[in-house]
Amino acid sequence: GNGGGIWANSALHGANGRIENNRSGGSGGGYYGRLAGLYLDGTVFTNNRAGGDGGGAYAFDGRAVGRALFEGNSAAGAGGGLFLQRFAHITATRFLGNAADLGGGLAVSRPNAGTFVQFVHNSLFARNTAAISGAGIYWNQPRPIELIHNTIASPSLAGGAAIYIVTGTVSLTNNIVASHTTGIEVIDGVVTENYTLFSGNSLNTSGPVGGGLGSFSGDPAFQNPANNDYHLSAASAAIDQGMDAGLNVDFDGDVRPANSGFDLGYDETELTVELAISKMAAPVINVPYRGEITYTVNLSN
Repeated sequence: GNGGGIWANSALHGANGRIENNRSGGSGGGYYGRLAGLYLDGTVFTNNRAGGDGGGAYAFDGRAVGRALFEGNSAAGAGGGLFLQRFAHITATRFLGNAADLGGGLAVSRPNAGTFVQFVHNSLFARNTAAISGAGIYWNQPRPIELIHNTIASPSLAGGAAIYIVTGTVSLTNNIVASHTTGIEVIDGVVTENYTLFSGNSLNTSGPVGGGLGSFSGDPAFQNPANNDYHLSAASAAIDQGMDAGLNVDFDGDVRPANSGFDLGYDETELTVELAISKMAAPVINVPYRGEITYTVNLSN
């Protein structure tokens, strides 16, 4: 049935735990919440499998999902990492190498009207796959959602759309969308994207996608995508290219902006300036760059 690891009829509050290697013939390989909210802080769902929806977890509400990891989970239906019926409140969470028919990383799907704004902030979607649509995110709900400062990428070209929107009011700001057949694919709804860095996609957008302010194509120059490190290197085209979208920290808790502008994606990088000061010796000082730098150096000794 449902809930390979945990079946609950009330909310799950998880902190710094691991739910792994569970199997469900129905939905919720790791966790199934019938009519309840999901509250996660630092919780790991790995290598869980569902015959229905929600390989890692299936929940009625994603009330507060923070600092979680969904890795290597799979679902025969929707939401390889996480399936939510409504209320996606996700921040600083990683979806890595999950698989499903719809929404390899995350799927939110249930007709549910209302104006309560949902969000996915400062999160990473990488190496997720979908047999039908939505490798990173599959969205099919009319409630509004904000996708701000996220990185949706793959170390090599992934099939399908990184973000697949069936319907809804979706606002995308300060994201990186890289290495998918289609970056953002929209069937219906009101969808706007601004300040997006597109890289390595066969097609950046498809369908009625509005906006485009500040969006461009370039190399995000990730640190080490083969090992799931999508932090920005100093050569990244994403540095200082965003707008103030109301988030003052990044995935790691680093302050935004660190330099002269807001970086795109889940990581805010600090550029380093090397100063070699030589008299008798030559020390090297590594200094986080935050704009204009002034130094007074006493070389009298």
